[in-house]
This record gives sequence, C-alpha cells and structure tokens, in this order.
Amino acid sequence: MKEFLWHDRKRIMGLPISFTKYSLTEDRLFTDVGFLSSTEEQLQLYMVKDISLKRSLFQKMLGLGTVVLETGDSSNPRVELENIPNSREVKEKIYELVVENKKDRRVMYHENFGGQDDEADEVIDL
Repeated sequence: MKEFLWHDRKRIMGLPISFTKYSLTEDRLFTDVGFLSSTEEQLQLYMVKDISLKRSLFQKMLGLGTVVLETGDSSNPRVELENIPNSREVKEKIYELVVENKKDRRVMYHENFGGQDDEADEVIDL
C-alpha cells in the first residue's frame, strides 16, 4: 500500500466525529463512508478535470471548507471532500498531484466552450 500524503475525516460542527474518511496518495484519492457497513471509492487523480473550493460563512468560522473535484470518471463524476480543515492547502496539494499525474501519463484535457447548437460542431457531408 502506498503511503498516505494526507488523510482526515469529514467534520461535524468542527469535530472529526463522522464516519467519512478521506485519504490521498501520489496517484489516488480514497473516500471511505460508513460504520457498520462501509463503501470505499477511489479516484485516479489523472481523471480530475477541475478543482474548486467552497466555504460558507459557518465553515469559515470553523476553519473548514469543501474541496470539489469534477472528474472524467463516469461512475463518480463529482467528488466532494466535505468540511475538511486546511481545505485550501489540501486543494493545492491535490492540484499539484493532478498536474504531475497527467504529465506522467501524458494526458491532456480539452474543454469545449460552444453550446449544443454551435455551428462549428456540425458535420457536413459533401
């Protein structure tokens, strides 16, 4: 098993008393939810498309935040690391690892900015 670079729990009222655990390695993010029965999901970091940070007023008062990952994984297109401390640092660490993993795998991400009715996307038969 690879060494965890970061691990923590979802906080409730600022306390780590939930049964949701997050762990980060060089190339994967693990989410483990549950007590008696649990579900563990993993995300390959090279599949992350976008990273953002959400912080409500209440989260700011408690020093928490929610890191949101938009992914190319069809089974888990959106991953939220909810109510974690040091959320800005965690977001930056994940970003660095995502860039490194994409570079190692030579993965490029392309985003279309046109709408569904964009004429540039039409195929014309000649």
